[in-house]
Amino acid sequence: MEYEGNFYPVREELSPMIAPVETRLDQLESLAATTLIAIRGLGNRQDTTLLAIQGLANRQEATSLTIQELADRQEASQKRLDSEHDRFGGFDQRMDRLSVKLEEVGDRLDRVSLQQELNGQQIASNAAGIVELRNLVADLVRGQG
Repeated sequence: MEYEGNFYPVREELSPMIAPVETRLDQLESLAATTLIAIRGLGNRQDTTLLAIQGLANRQEATSLTIQELADRQEASQKRLDSEHDRFGGFDQRMDRLSVKLEEVGDRLDRVSLQQELNGQQIASNAAGIVELRNLVADLVRGQG
């Protein structure tokens, strides 16, 4: 083989050895491209997973806020209930005082009633006495007349 100023004769000689290497290089390039696509797919899956995890974290935070909001509402309701209880507790005390006053008024009415009854008896007794006196006066007037 003579040197002709170019490498074509060498290439032709090496061509049977180069062809499998080129085929193998093409296969490796294809495998590298497939691997790169797979890596991108994994990256996308990782991004999707991270987004899902973030979504779950957001939901958990929202749930925590909702739980806190419910706890705050329950606390406010309990305060209102306690306030109402205190208010009605005061109402109960006023009702107790009113009951005592009503009992006192009832006792006074009983005494007034008893007094009126005694007064009525006294009036009846006085009326009987007056009638008796009138009869005596009438008897005296008749007796003198």
